[in-house]
Amino acid sequence: MFWLAGFAGLFLALTLPVSIYFRAGEINFDEARCYFPAIQQLRDNFPQVDLSKDSLSANPPGYTQLLAGLSLLSGQPVPWIRFWHNLVSLFGAIALLFVFARLCRPSAFFFMLPVVLSPYYLKQACVLSTDNIALALSGIALALLLFGNRNSWACVTVGLLAAGAIYVRQISAWLLAPILMTFLVIEKDAKGRRAQRILLLILILCFVLLFQLMISWKGLVPPRFQSAVSGLSLSGVAYGISLLGLFAPFLFASEALFTAKNRQRPLIWAGSLGVLIFILAPTAPSYQDGRWGGVLWSVASRGPLIVDRSPLFLFLLFLGIFSLLQIIHALYQYDKKKALIWCGGFFTWLATSIPNHQVFHRYFEGPVLLFLGTAACVMLKNGKNWILKIYVLCIFFLLLGVFANYFTDNAFASGPIFQFGEK
Repeated sequence: MFWLAGFAGLFLALTLPVSIYFRAGEINFDEARCYFPAIQQLRDNFPQVDLSKDSLSANPPGYTQLLAGLSLLSGQPVPWIRFWHNLVSLFGAIALLFVFARLCRPSAFFFMLPVVLSPYYLKQACVLSTDNIALALSGIALALLLFGNRNSWACVTVGLLAAGAIYVRQISAWLLAPILMTFLVIEKDAKGRRAQRILLLILILCFVLLFQLMISWKGLVPPRFQSAVSGLSLSGVAYGISLLGLFAPFLFASEALFTAKNRQRPLIWAGSLGVLIFILAPTAPSYQDGRWGGVLWSVASRGPLIVDRSPLFLFLLFLGIFSLLQIIHALYQYDKKKALIWCGGFFTWLATSIPNHQVFHRYFEGPVLLFLGTAACVMLKNGKNWILKIYVLCIFFLLLGVFANYFTDNAFASGPIFQFGEK
């Protein structure tokens, strides 16, 4: 428990002063435009909620409803509401670390550190958003599906976590895919059949919740945000794979994965699929089209463009697909069932970005690090001990994230980057 207390102290020291000091909207304009008005509206009618009228952000009102309830205890000044939000982010991070360390092995703690100490998780802990709570709930559910005992209580817990994640951020519906994979691969003994029935009920109830939200909104998001999801775009898929290409080689650069016998075919597939996605997905930074925010867009905006495409993403797509194929191959070698659950989650999460034209870095960094850390935990659980490398990797992720956050914030504050080379 000492390491949990140390982590809590470090987390609060990094985030709480920022939460208290800045006024609403100074760090994130969505606070003043969406979250604080929603909390006030829900607080006035608590505990009643209207899924359509009370969804003032692009997400369901679940999290703002929680904060509205907490604000009844403390009042609603900005520092108090941010304080409650900060504690929720902290408890979510501690729960994520604890569950992985408990279900896998204690050293798995280090694989999750990049997730909860990434600058975007820390930044979102300082200002109101649904990113952190959804990531924590999803990560814990995924850990239970991969490493938990598949008894009735574990399945019920997964269902509650999945429903909660969807109710605070509907994009968390990607969790339904690993639940379905677990339903398909679970043992067919008496205990397994009982777990299957519970998982099937969970899938039905979560789909009902998701459809209820969509019916209330008459779309995938609340009415005021539906312009952002009009039509389909592969830019989010390209960005997610590219970010994987940025992180994965450092995490999986081991002899066990990159051997001569399994390198040639993945290279061919990576090149072919990388070129195809590069052709289909616009990757030129554009503030008007929602492709901005984060180190990749910032670097791409300073380089050449080829027909609304950035060559940077062609390289990262190749690297990301190659790394992904190697990861899947390694997972399949270690545990075929866990590989199916992991793949179901990752590819469904990637697909949830297709209806969204807003491709912000913060939408992708946390989930990518979560899936990479989870894949590493599967290998660690099955005898692949990389603990000596993790200390270096945690520092690497943090330094890279700090650089990305600093680079982006300063670049966007200066103004010219909004042009994105569109002269």
